[in-house]
Amino acid sequence: MLGGSRFSGWRHGLAALSLANLCLLRIWVGLLGEPVPRAWYAAALLNLLLLSLLFWTISRFTLGRWIAGVAGLALITKEATLASGQDALLKPVAQMMEAGLRQGWLLPAAALGASLAAWLLWRLPTRWILSALLILSPVVAVTAGPVAWRLAFSPAPPSPAFRPSTAPGLRHGTVVWILFDELDERVAFTARPAGLRLPALDAFRAESVVFREARSPANSTAVAIPLMLGNLLERPGLRTGLIGWYLPYCQTYPALASCQAWPMDRQRNSYGHTLGAALRDQLRSFFESSLYSVFGQSLAIEAHVRTILAMEEASVRLVQAPGYDLVFLHLPTPHSPYVYDAARGTLSATNQDARGYLGNLQVADRLFAKVRESLERAGRWRDTHVIVTGDHGYRQAQKLGYPPDDLHVPWLWKPPGESRAREVRQPFATRDAAAFVGHLLDGDAPESVLARYP
Repeated sequence: MLGGSRFSGWRHGLAALSLANLCLLRIWVGLLGEPVPRAWYAAALLNLLLLSLLFWTISRFTLGRWIAGVAGLALITKEATLASGQDALLKPVAQMMEAGLRQGWLLPAAALGASLAAWLLWRLPTRWILSALLILSPVVAVTAGPVAWRLAFSPAPPSPAFRPSTAPGLRHGTVVWILFDELDERVAFTARPAGLRLPALDAFRAESVVFREARSPANSTAVAIPLMLGNLLERPGLRTGLIGWYLPYCQTYPALASCQAWPMDRQRNSYGHTLGAALRDQLRSFFESSLYSVFGQSLAIEAHVRTILAMEEASVRLVQAPGYDLVFLHLPTPHSPYVYDAARGTLSATNQDARGYLGNLQVADRLFAKVRESLERAGRWRDTHVIVTGDHGYRQAQKLGYPPDDLHVPWLWKPPGESRAREVRQPFATRDAAAFVGHLLDGDAPESVLARYP
């Protein structure tokens, strides 16, 4: 497909380079956002050269040029599918290919499909495709150029360190506020599916003030959480320890006493941190998306598992540290990607659909149990305000048979010394969360806080 006497020499190589560049478009886009490890930039440039060499070499043979064309077309189609946001379209393909890899029929089927596609492409005028690749070749400068510049001059990405606070703060009331991303009141509690067990969260709910009609201000994390926090974290004299996910907390609130934040694990930021691992992972990413993979768990899900475990460890350590007025934990479950394999009881799920949310709820329950155990071990559970909530409800709840409503979230509050359940049925807007927590930090008595919500 890249051959032909009219397109020999430098034009032949340029067409191969152009095709390789198009195959790497998603990777280029991912590298041109926030700073990433330099190994990722170097790996992308090396993969560009390796793919170009591969396409150029095999296209020198009659059959090879069609194999190169089929491979390039398949990769470009897959990358375009991801770029359009249609990740779910790849799920059945990934599941089928994962099964084929295990059962041994994937490679013969792929060879047959490639042969058929090559025969169909054979009927196209080769010069049209080659001309299109040459026309698109300047795009290489637009993609590889900025990546090469970043490799040479870009600073290393920040890695916020844990900084325990020892100085006294306001000390009127200590609050541990735990926000589970996409925690839905209906699915987790009031209309829970049969068979789903959340023992740690159920035990906490049984000793808390339960706001049955808590509503989020938005179904987007990027909108809801800033509205919920308001100016709380900028309050003078407040010593806050924060563990966060998805949002750039440490850059937004540089004055925090302690801050660690993890990005959402996506396909574009889940490569290995050495050059060899990045080379391998970028090539592997051609056969998967963030959620679905021929190999079972995608790179992004493998990274998400590591993030969950790291955030669990950091949260346990933070709530035991002295000197904080407020500890805010924004934890990544039950939000996708879905990682929990209920049959094995491990974080090893593969290619899951919307029902994977139920497994991630169990992961959230385990995270909460670890945080509670840590507070109890430090002797701080009884004397601490503990709040559990979500930023918004489950946005795919309709796929589980629920009516549309992605704003209904839990708001569970255990005041110090309390061990009995109470219900508040008056609507509570979590947009007012900062004011609510502010009253607790000021030392207002629980009854005076509750009097605002008869």
